[in-house]
Amino acid sequence: MMNSFQEQLAIDNKNVIYNTAEFALSIKWNGHALIVVDETPTESSQFTHGITSETVIYRCAIDSLNPPPEINERVDINGNFWMIVSIQKLTNDFVIRLERLRP
Repeated sequence: MMNSFQEQLAIDNKNVIYNTAEFALSIKWNGHALIVVDETPTESSQFTHGITSETVIYRCAIDSLNPPPEINERVDINGNFWMIVSIQKLTNDFVIRLERLRP
């Protein structure tokens, strides 16, 4: 029996995209292991009015975060606090943009 397109996409994501031997990395999200793909642009820091902010963009499997993330939620990633500024919900993934201020 053949898989549906959505089922095959989920299998491919798990075996390739979210494989830490390929594209993914493991982070600690609020103390729990989370497999993500870092989609952060090369220049992810901005300097405005004497304040530097940093942005990261992570893609993760939609079923890997429960409860789902919310905009303006403060999260601890690997011991650093970040604010969720946008969430894009795709078919099988979340694309989450986070920011933090740096001294």
